[in-house]
Amino acid sequence: MKELVSIQGEKVLTTSKKVAEKFGKYHKNILRKIEGLHCSSEFKRLNYELSEYTDVRGRKQKEYVLTKDGFVFLVMGFKGEQAAEFKEEYIRAFNHLEEEIKYLYEAESNKKIVNALKLLGESSNPIKEVYKPVEFTIKGYATYYGIKGLSISNATRLGKKATKECKNKGLQIKHMPDPRFGLVNVYPVEVLEPIFEEFDKTPRF
Repeated sequence: MKELVSIQGEKVLTTSKKVAEKFGKYHKNILRKIEGLHCSSEFKRLNYELSEYTDVRGRKQKEYVLTKDGFVFLVMGFKGEQAAEFKEEYIRAFNHLEEEIKYLYEAESNKKIVNALKLLGESSNPIKEVYKPVEFTIKGYATYYGIKGLSISNATRLGKKATKECKNKGLQIKHMPDPRFGLVNVYPVEVLEPIFEEFDKTPRF
């Protein structure tokens, strides 16, 4: 799945060449289709970046780098059962890597918080007593308390448990704004503590 798309910087991208290969089309036809798309110049600028690759003969060849939106707009007209299957596979690949970026971004944000708290802990500044978190994201809780082995699938599973527990107890699920990925759920510590206590006792290989 991942070979269909790749992470470049903070974006998940594919190329016109990969699309042509996956859908069994001539690359020159995909290039022509991209260049003839009926979309705004702004949309084309943001979602189709002219690039190049080296072919088997060592020659430089033109290709386009596509965002997820660019890919979806391009393949909307591709017909047939197999084409539909390939579209779904591509979108799953995009979503998977987007989730990885989101996970890594949240982990980095929480790491900065933990490092800041460590600095406070090493000083005599009374402000360290003021910051006592009462709610966390799933990854934030694990990072703050040094809980290891939290994979993306584990985080998703624990998030579902926390959401269910909040609903059962009538507790509000807050959200943390994320500039790149929308909103991330934030749960009360009282909900996360027993969930992570059970998780921490579960053998992981």
